This record gives sequence, C-alpha cells and structure tokens, in this order.
Amino acid sequence: MDAPAEFVERWGLLGPGALPSSRRTRTLGLARAVRHYNNLAVPGLGGLWFGKQLVLSLLGIRVAELARDRTASSSLTNIVVTNAVEALACWLSLNQKRWAGDARLRGREKMQQQNLPTFAQARQPSFYVSQPMRQGTIQALPALGLTASTGERFNSFKTTALGKILLEMAFKDYMPGKKTVEERLFAWVQGSDRAMSSDALLDAVGPDQPLNERARNMVRDRLSLPGNTEVAARRDAQRRHGALWWVHRIARKPLLAAETGKPAEISEDHWLDLELGRAFAVARADAYALLDCLEDEIYRLEYRFLPLDGSTVKTFTLQIEKLRESAASFLELANEHSTHEEAKAACREWNGDDALAVMRSLVGRDDRVLRLRGDRLVLGPAADLPRPAQEVEGDEAVGGDGTVDAPSDLRVNWPEGTSPRIANLLYLAEDLDGRLERWL
Repeated sequence: MDAPAEFVERWGLLGPGALPSSRRTRTLGLARAVRHYNNLAVPGLGGLWFGKQLVLSLLGIRVAELARDRTASSSLTNIVVTNAVEALACWLSLNQKRWAGDARLRGREKMQQQNLPTFAQARQPSFYVSQPMRQGTIQALPALGLTASTGERFNSFKTTALGKILLEMAFKDYMPGKKTVEERLFAWVQGSDRAMSSDALLDAVGPDQPLNERARNMVRDRLSLPGNTEVAARRDAQRRHGALWWVHRIARKPLLAAETGKPAEISEDHWLDLELGRAFAVARADAYALLDCLEDEIYRLEYRFLPLDGSTVKTFTLQIEKLRESAASFLELANEHSTHEEAKAACREWNGDDALAVMRSLVGRDDRVLRLRGDRLVLGPAADLPRPAQEVEGDEAVGGDGTVDAPSDLRVNWPEGTSPRIANLLYLAEDLDGRLERWL
C-alpha cells in the first residue's frame, strides 16, 4: 500500500514544519539570510558537489515524464520517481562495493538488508533516506538550464532540450537489457526486473561511477553559462565562472591555505559579498557557541535552569564578548553596503551594550534547544536530540536547496566562515576534471 500523497511530498521536500520533533537544527530566524549569502557566493549551486548527483536527478525527472505520458498516472511525480531511481542507484553501487561507505552513496544502513528493490518498494519513504541527494539539485537544475518550471518545486520541473542532450551524452554508451537507460528504468517503474542488476545499468547510474568526458564537459560549460536570458542569470553565470576557475587553481596548490585577499578570478562586487557572508557566518557561529555553552551549563545543574542575571553574564563574559565583536565586525562591513536586513537586525541585537539583552535575544531566537521562562533559561523540546557536528540551516539543510553532504574538506584551510558552496564547487570542479577520487 502506497504512503499518502502528502507524506510522500513531505518526504521529498521536507518543507517547513515537517517532522518537527526529529530535528535539532537551530535557524535563529535567519534561514533566508543564510540562503542569501550562500547564493551570492556561488549562485545556483545549491547542495550540488559532484556531477553524477545532477545527472541522476535529471534522469529521474525524465523517467517520471515518460511514465506520466505513457500511463497517465498522476501519482508518478518527479519526487516519487527520482527518489526511487536514486535509491536503486545507491543500492546497486553499495551492493557492488559490499556495502562499504562512500560519500556519494546514501542509505547504506537502511538498505543493507534489502534485496534488489522493485519500484513499488523503492518508492516507499521508509525504504530510503529522508533527505535524498537530489534535494541538493533543486536550485542547480533550472539555474544551469537543464529544467524549466512554473515554480520552484521539484515536481514542477520539466527537462529542457539541454537537459535531454546531457542525458544522451551521459548514457549513450549504455544499453542495459538492450534498452536505453531511460527505457530500462521506465520498464522498472512498470514492474519489470529484467537487467536491473546488470553491469551496464550499474555503470550507468551508480553515483560513484564517473560521468564520461562528454557529459563532464557539458556540465562544466553549463556552470559558466546562464540558464535563461535574464540579466540576473547572466550575472550569476559570471560569478559561477569566476568561482569555478578560482577553486580550480586552489585545487592545484600543494599548500593547505587559500589566499585571504581577493583572487584575480573574482570580481570586486562578488568578493565583497563573499566577505559579508563570511563575517555573518562567523557571528552566527559565535551565537551557536554561546548557546551550546549555556546548554552545557544547564545540564550540569541539578535544577536544570539558569537565572538570567548578572552572575550568568559573568560566567559567560568571554563568549558574550566574542559574539559582540564578531557581530560588530559584520556591521562595520555591512553598514557601508546594502546587505540582508535580517542579518543586520540579528547582529545589532548581538552587538548591544546590555549583555542580558544579548542573551535574551539569542535564546529567544533559538526557542528550540533553549527557551526563556521569565528570567530563567530552560531546556527546550529539541534539547535531548543529538547535537549535529555543525549547525547547518536555511540553505543546504531542509527547505530549498538541499543538503550539505559533501565530505569534510581537510585539504584547504578556507578562511573562517567561507560558504560551504565554495568547498562544494571545488569538489565539483575536481569531479569534472576526473580527479574527485583523490579528495575522497
């Protein structure tokens, strides 16, 4: 029995309010600001970090289109079919690798005891992960001109002529069961299991299997070209092009440090936005650090609350001052230029002279892990959930652009606060040059 449509949609998009009790993520009311600065850093990239991630999402959309055209089934949405195709692709690769881990593969723990899935099994939300990799392509597909849509939702995406050309380039050499990859997967959606475990299909769709040179070249070209004729799309393409050549040069350096001054590949306005984004990210990280310290202190106390008074201020003076300083640094840069008002408002609160007001503002913005109860700081409903390795919210977490799922970048010492999209673009650039394995 299929899951209700509204649950399937929620599984696919993880919209605001979905699964509220299962996430500890703190937004601090700044999700839009995070998206803003990340998108200024590398416009249209979303959570994309390797080429096969993009092509698999496009393939799922194309198979969904074929299925709806030929069966007139409205339940075969882009989300349902693409999630199932991704689950199958990951299962094939993980099974071939004897279930060894790989950053490009998801669902290792969840699918390890499962046999080669039918479409009816793979389409179920319980079969695969709740945040599939294709979420990281929601912004990239239209930005690169590979899909067109009437809105921003994945279900509204349709493959463009460019998207179909990319699929043809990527899968031209594969004929699993004497069918094209698209036709073989359409047959799978219809219930066929013929050739689903073939080497040809694994080589074609396995996320850890590299794209051929033709497909890699086309993706690289699309990064430097606008997805449409609008002025903003041309500006975004110019920024992606500059950033792409910057990280390409960084990747060839034997040293671990990226330069701190403006690179030659980056324009003045782009560099200013990168600096603003970094300054804001540092202030936000200091805000998280103060919240974590307050939480840890509450857990040490038998009565599980902290009075919001001078003694608490004195205990956390260093953390409060660090937050004030980083907020002031952002404001100093931001006040000279037009920038995101939500970010400015938060940093004005954190840069205030009244330390009690700073803490009250910060905890009020959290209201998930810590909460205010009069003049006391208490644990909130998300306090008992596992603390993430890093706070990621707004952009590459749930809701618009997907998930930061690239491996940690240990080779380049990016300046503090650098957008995760810069590191992701480096991985993508290396993948398009056939060099990603050395980073994994």
